[in-house]
Amino acid sequence: QRFIHPTYRPPPQPRRPVIMRA
Repeated sequence: QRFIHPTYRPPPQPRRPVIMRA
């Protein structure tokens, strides 16, 4: 189990992933 800090904020996910760009 990973200990998550109360003040930890996950990085905002991009609306359009550049990796799936064709």
